[in-house]
Amino acid sequence: MRKTLAMRLMAANGVPVSATRYVRLVQNGKFVGLYTFVELVDKSFLQRHGLNTEGRLFKARARPRDVRSDSSHSARRITGSTPG
Repeated sequence: MRKTLAMRLMAANGVPVSATRYVRLVQNGKFVGLYTFVELVDKSFLQRHGLNTEGRLFKARARPRDVRSDSSHSARRITGSTPG
């Protein structure tokens, strides 16, 4: 609930924010909980807000620690081209 309220407050102040929606999750007829669905920040988000879709946009993600790696985090480019 706090995430949705924060998004609404930022949007009211002109900040481009992800759309949010409450989701009531029911599994096998049993209520599991109330969750917040948050729109991904991707190319369609950028287009909807009139932002540059050709720039570099990275998505950071955590992954299980790999014993061969010093880092448990990575980033993946989802828009933009490699500089030449």
